[in-house]
Amino acid sequence: MSTEDQIIKLLNQASLSDNSGKLQCLRNVQELLINKDPVLLDNMLLEIIQFHRDTSADVRKFVLGFIEEVCRKDMLLLPKCIDTIVTLLSDPNLQVERRVIQVITALYRDMLLWQIPQRKIPQDMTEAWVHLSHLKGFILEALEAENEGIRTHAIKFIEVLVLCQSLHPNPPEDGSEVCINLIPGDHLTLDASSLKAEGGVAFQSLVNFTTTQSITPMNLMTSLGSLTNVAKQRPNYLGPVVQVFESLHANLPPTLSKSQVSSVRKQLKLHATTLFKIPSPLTARLAGLLSDLGASSSEIERIRPKEAVESNKRLSEEVEDKQKNKRKKVEEDEEEERPPPDPVVEQGSDKLANVIAEKLNPAMATELVMIGLMDLPDAIPPHFNSAYTPIAAAGTPTQILHLARMLAAQISAQIGITVAVPEASVSQGDVKTKDPRLLTIEEEVHAKITEQMITKHFNLDKEDATKAAARKNIKPFNIDDVCKPMKPEDLESSSRKSLRRLFQAERNATNDGPHATAIRHKLIVGLVTQFGKDFRRAFISFALEDMRARADIIIAWLYREYVLEQGYVWRGLTPESYGYEQCLQYVLHGLYRKLEPGDRLFTKILLESPEITEGAINMIKSFCENSDWLEVGISTLYELLLRRSNLRTQMLDVLLGLTMNINDKIRDLAIEKCKDLFVIPGLAMPLEDFATTILTRLIAENPVHACSAEDTELPVGPYDKDSQWTEDSIRSYHPRTTADSAASH
Repeated sequence: MSTEDQIIKLLNQASLSDNSGKLQCLRNVQELLINKDPVLLDNMLLEIIQFHRDTSADVRKFVLGFIEEVCRKDMLLLPKCIDTIVTLLSDPNLQVERRVIQVITALYRDMLLWQIPQRKIPQDMTEAWVHLSHLKGFILEALEAENEGIRTHAIKFIEVLVLCQSLHPNPPEDGSEVCINLIPGDHLTLDASSLKAEGGVAFQSLVNFTTTQSITPMNLMTSLGSLTNVAKQRPNYLGPVVQVFESLHANLPPTLSKSQVSSVRKQLKLHATTLFKIPSPLTARLAGLLSDLGASSSEIERIRPKEAVESNKRLSEEVEDKQKNKRKKVEEDEEEERPPPDPVVEQGSDKLANVIAEKLNPAMATELVMIGLMDLPDAIPPHFNSAYTPIAAAGTPTQILHLARMLAAQISAQIGITVAVPEASVSQGDVKTKDPRLLTIEEEVHAKITEQMITKHFNLDKEDATKAAARKNIKPFNIDDVCKPMKPEDLESSSRKSLRRLFQAERNATNDGPHATAIRHKLIVGLVTQFGKDFRRAFISFALEDMRARADIIIAWLYREYVLEQGYVWRGLTPESYGYEQCLQYVLHGLYRKLEPGDRLFTKILLESPEITEGAINMIKSFCENSDWLEVGISTLYELLLRRSNLRTQMLDVLLGLTMNINDKIRDLAIEKCKDLFVIPGLAMPLEDFATTILTRLIAENPVHACSAEDTELPVGPYDKDSQWTEDSIRSYHPRTTADSAASH
C-alpha cells in the first residue's frame, strides 16, 4: 500500500472515530506526511486542516500544531493555513486560543526570517503576511484579556516581536537570528523603520503592563523574564528595563500577598543578577539594586564583569577629583567643558531623581528620617524583618543616586507629581541656567516635603486637623453605592432604544466585517428572545423590510427560538416564547407576501431552519399547488427530501401525491422529480411500490371501483357510480397512459 493510500485510509478512520482514536489517526498522518513523504503535503494539507471544525478542543489544538510543523517544513504553505488560524483565534475554548497565540508567535519569527532574503515574493505570501500583521494587533490587545493564561502568551509574543523588530548590536552573518539590521532598505514588503517603531511601541506596552498596580503574580513573573531576555539581547533596551526593576522594587503591586512579595523579590534579584553580568554603563545602578535586594558585597564583586571593575576604579578616581574640585569651586568650569545631555533621551523620572539627588544632603536626610519616625509602628512588622538588608555602600554617590531614584518612584506614584520631558535640545550657552521646568519640580517637591513637616511637627487648627483625618479615612470606591438597579419600565425602555440603535447600525456593522455583523446579530436575537412581545413584532417588521439582506439574522432568530423551546439553554427571565412553529409560520407567510414569485430565498430559509414543522410542510404543499410558486415549491420539496433524512418519508409522500394532481403542469414536474429520485439507493423501492399500486387500480371496471380500494391513503378523484374510464380519469392514475392503451384495457 502506498503512502498516499495509507494517509487516505487513516483520514477516513479519523472521521469515524471518537476523540482519542481520531487524534491517534491524525498523529499517524502527520508522521507520514512530514517525516516520510513531505511531497504529499501540498495535496493532503486541506484534508487535515478541515478538522479544525471538529467539536473536540484537542483535535483543534492538534490542527494548530500540525500547521506549525507544516509551515516550518515549507513556509510557502502558510497561505493555505492562515484562514484557519484567523478562525481559531476567536475559538470559544481558551486552551485553543492560547495555542493559536503560540503558533502565531512561532510563525511570525519564521515568516520574517523567510522574507528577509527574498527578492521576489508571491502574491499569496504577501497576503498571508498582511493577515499575520493584523493578527499581531489582536494579540497586543490580549494584554488586557480577562484570562491570565491568554495574557501570559501575549507577553511571550511581545518578547519575540520586540527582538525581531529591533537593532542587534552584532547581527549574525548566517541569518540565524531575526533583527532589523538584516532587512535591506529596498525590500518589497518589509519597511525597517516602521517595523522598528512598531517594536518600540510594543516594548512600551509591555513596560506599562509590567508596572500596572493590578498585575497578577504569574503575569508579573513572565513579564520580568521577557524584559530580561530583551535587555540581554538588545542592550539599547537595558536602561528602561533597569528603571522598571527599580520602580517595582520601590512600588510592588498591592494585590500581592506576603509570600508572593517574597517570590517577586527573589525573581527581581535573579534577573538583576543576570543583567549585572553584562558589561554596561548601568553596572553601578544594578549593583545598588542588588544590594537593596539582599545581595552581599562579596556576592556583587564576585559576579561583577571585569570591564565594570576597571571602570569602577576610574569612576572612584573621578569622584574624588570632583569632590576636591567642588571645594575649590571649579565645578562650573568643568560643567562648561562637558557636553550637555540629550534631554529627549532623559526620562522624566530620571530628571526628578536628579533633582532629589541634588537636595539629598545630610540635613534633608535627617529631616526625612524625623518625619518617618512619626509613622513607625510599635512593633517591627514580620515582613520587614524578612525583607530588610543592611546597606553596604551607604553614603556613596552611587547609593545616594539609587535612593533618589526610589524616592522619585514613590513621589510619582503616591503624591502624583508629573514631570514634563523637554523636546528641544539645550544649547551650550544655556548650561549654567536651570530649566524652568526643573525649577517647578524643585518647588513642588519642596512644597510637598515642607507640608508634611509642618503637619507632623506643628499643631494644626481644628478645621485642618479634621480635614487631615478625613483624608486618611477616605472610604474606598464601591460601584454598588453609585449604581442602583434600574426600574423595570426604565430597563425595558432602555432595551427598546438599544434594539432600535442595533437596527440602525446595519451598514456600520457590514462595513466593519463579518465579526462585527455576527456580534450585532447575537445582540439583536438576544434582546428579541429575552423581552418578547413588542420586541418580536418590531424584529419581524424590521426583518420583512429586506428579507434577502437579513436572511442570516432571521435564521439566527429561528435557531434561538428553537433551542429555547427544546430546553437546550436556560431560559432564565425570558418570557414565554411564541413557539418555534409559530415563528417559522410568521417567516414563511412573510416570504409569501414580500418576495417575488420564484424567489429561491424560500428554499434557503427552509433548508437552514433547525426543524421543519407540520405547518411548514403544509406551507410547502400550498406553494407546490400555486402556479406562480410551483417550481420553487417542488424544488424545495426535492432538496428537503435529499438533505433531511428524518423527513424523507413525509416529503416523498407529498411529492408522490403531487404526481396525481389534476393540474398537468404540477403533475409533470412532480413526475420528473420522481424519475430523478429513482436512481438514488433506498428510494427506488417506495417509488416502485407506489407506481404498482396506482396501476393496479386501472384494472377496476370503472373509476368508482378504483376509488373504493382499501388503500385509502392514495389520492383518488371524485367520481359517481355511472362514471366510466376516460382519458382524463386514466391520466389521473397514470399520466403517461394514452387513450389507445386505455382502450386495450
